[in-house]
Amino acid sequence: MPVGSATMSEVKAGFARDWVEFFDPNDEETIFKCDLTWLTSYWTCIYGDGCQGVFKNQPNSGCCTEGAMYTDEDDEARTVKAAAYLTPDMWQYYNEARPKKPGGPLRISEKDEDGERKTSM
Repeated sequence: MPVGSATMSEVKAGFARDWVEFFDPNDEETIFKCDLTWLTSYWTCIYGDGCQGVFKNQPNSGCCTEGAMYTDEDDEARTVKAAAYLTPDMWQYYNEARPKKPGGPLRISEKDEDGERKTSM
């Protein structure tokens, strides 16, 4: 939650949400479950337009600087595989994610303060 702001949802608490589920066309064992209520809401990130940052000592860092938690090892592997297809035009951290050594792994994962795996960018 940004410093100095209250938790705010795109809809009131208890609002009935609509969900959609569909199979990944490239993997019949993967099902995506998406929150249509959020995806079709008017919510927008206010980073750079009123956001006071995530940490007091980092006022210019939005919540996206925290990364995303992986659900398990398979989720991390899928994310790394997908990131390998990104180009410099698609990803602002493309160069930072490149392997240190030719043929090495992408550098997109790290552990948080609790030792949980997450994206680093």
